[in-house]
Amino acid sequence: ERRAARFAATASKTTAIWIVAIELVGLLQQQPRIRSLSRSTVHMRAAPEDAATHPVDEIRSGQHDALLTRPERRPPLSLVYGTLCLANAAEAVEVLSAGSILQRASDDPAGQTAIAAGVFVGMLFGGFASGAVADTVGRAYALRWALTLAFVAAASAALAPNLPSLVILRVLAGTGVGAATPPLFALATENAPVGRTGPAITIVASFWMVGAVIAAALALLMLGSSADAPPSFGWSEPWRGFALTCSVVPAISTTLAWAVNLTPPSLPQEISPQEISPSTSLNDSIADQPTSPLPPAAEPMTLRRVLTTLSAPAERAALLPLCLVWAGLNFGSYGLSTWITTLLTHAGVHDPYLVALLYAVAMLPGNLLSVFCIDSIGRRTLLVSSMVAASLAALALGAVDTSSSEMVIAAACIFSATSTASWNALDVLSTEAFGVEVRATALAVLAASGRLASVAAQFVNGSLSHDEPTLLAITSTVMAVGCIGALFVKPRHTHT
Repeated sequence: ERRAARFAATASKTTAIWIVAIELVGLLQQQPRIRSLSRSTVHMRAAPEDAATHPVDEIRSGQHDALLTRPERRPPLSLVYGTLCLANAAEAVEVLSAGSILQRASDDPAGQTAIAAGVFVGMLFGGFASGAVADTVGRAYALRWALTLAFVAAASAALAPNLPSLVILRVLAGTGVGAATPPLFALATENAPVGRTGPAITIVASFWMVGAVIAAALALLMLGSSADAPPSFGWSEPWRGFALTCSVVPAISTTLAWAVNLTPPSLPQEISPQEISPSTSLNDSIADQPTSPLPPAAEPMTLRRVLTTLSAPAERAALLPLCLVWAGLNFGSYGLSTWITTLLTHAGVHDPYLVALLYAVAMLPGNLLSVFCIDSIGRRTLLVSSMVAASLAALALGAVDTSSSEMVIAAACIFSATSTASWNALDVLSTEAFGVEVRATALAVLAASGRLASVAAQFVNGSLSHDEPTLLAITSTVMAVGCIGALFVKPRHTHT
């Protein structure tokens, strides 16, 4: 009881400290904005005399929460993308840690399915709501509060006294994770240097692997020695320490998101994209140009305008096939990622936590392929080819002889690598398929279709966890059907 009390006190104090830190950072961030209202230009070349008293208008540039003036100093692009990358890694930790917790918290298939599905149910509602918020209120605003919710809920899960409370907290954590996805990739797109959108999005997406490796490594270190222990909700259970430790990455990413100005810079009217070198960042482009009167504020987007624009024929033609792709890839990727430890155990593989770590590390080849080939072979070509390969790998995983652990591990790692390449290509293709004014909402709709498939996968996999060949055949079929949708996507850009 004393150990439980000390654990609860430490966890609550840690959570409180992080929340206070986040609030303080938010207050500190407001000070430069207030001071900047009295300045028409900051650290720029002198403006023409007739523009010296020009009013400072708000610039959207795809970002409704943009600063009312040009900021005194923009953070380095590396810091902006470092924050976005860590946010994506934090999402991976929060989602994939469920696969390790469910085995230690319950031995009932229904209870395990509830834990696994809870995070995806939350992602469904969180993602659908945050898209409209990001497009009408602001990307950075939506991202910061989404990450805060995900962190607090994930840390609190370590204190769950029973299965229902754990499931509820997983749903709340999933709500934050789902709400963070649309603004995260919208910001990754809009902060990218001109001509470097594909690699920029791919790098942010690739940090899912970093989160997956962290979650798998922590599970191996903290849960590997107790793999044979019966599930329990005792206060001294190692899964509680695992859940609390996993919340450190979300805590760091949340703090950075509040501390760093993630709003993309806006180009003066005289600068056209053709005048900017593809290797030049937007920050450099602005700094090298003479200051000119800022463009008039764009008409604020409302939810009605967003939905009207999204229902236009061009946007709808991209939305429907992409929904099919998102559903297929979510069903296969998240389905296996969450249940990989359980499936390996049933297949007779020794040290499933170690193999789960190898499964996470196997994402590296897929990430490297995406980064270096996303522009050369095209988004759609990479998506279709890697998704077909992932579908075949899933089929092979169900067909190999389970007495050969090496073949099982090899097939699982191939699936991990190819599905990762599919995700990176899909993220780029999806963000580039829609106009900036509806991008976050479109991503939210796509994510919602994927979350529905993810939830379905948890129930299918939970009911078939002892029948791996059938489970993997269904996974392969659903991914193949989703791949068909990619053939009907018409990219806006020349990289197809």
